[in-house]
Amino acid sequence: ETIKVEGGKVSVKPVKGGEFITLSESYIKSGTATLGHITKTLAKDEYFVIGDNREPNMSSDSREWGFVKTDEFIGKSWFRYWPISQIGFVPKINYSAQL
Repeated sequence: ETIKVEGGKVSVKPVKGGEFITLSESYIKSGTATLGHITKTLAKDEYFVIGDNREPNMSSDSREWGFVKTDEFIGKSWFRYWPISQIGFVPKINYSAQL
């Protein structure tokens, strides 16, 4: 995938090609721009991670410290407690089936 942060928006271009798809991030406070100017094609073992608190200097993520290699992941989500309306175990997701 190719990741682009530009004009206050985050976009992704799929590995298989095509156009950039701008993420619809309804959980981000209206009028809050995503800071940064990045365009990078990720290696097969790289991930772009970004926080949801986009107010300036409030989210430390790949825009600040770079991309994360697969072997740098040390944990796994298994339980969600927020938002309260969605509390419970995190379902197992097969991400490769969604590509």
